[in-house]
Amino acid sequence: MHHIFAFLQATRNQYKSKAEVEANRLREQLLKNLVKHSALKRVLGREANNVDLSIRQHKESDMFELPPEKRKLDEALSG
Repeated sequence: MHHIFAFLQATRNQYKSKAEVEANRLREQLLKNLVKHSALKRVLGREANNVDLSIRQHKESDMFELPPEKRKLDEALSG
């Protein structure tokens, strides 16, 4: 019984460690992006307000997404 508990504790610690490493990596990446974004805004000055710096992600099709309802499809096609 003690061996099982030790194994589960070791496994839990391993997952926790991996999660902490990933969290640190993501935090560092976010900080780098913030620094780049701030530097770009500083360089562009007033023009930065007119530039869209947001990140757009391409939405991949979801193979589990249901087709639109017939009524909504009819409205979209007629509208």
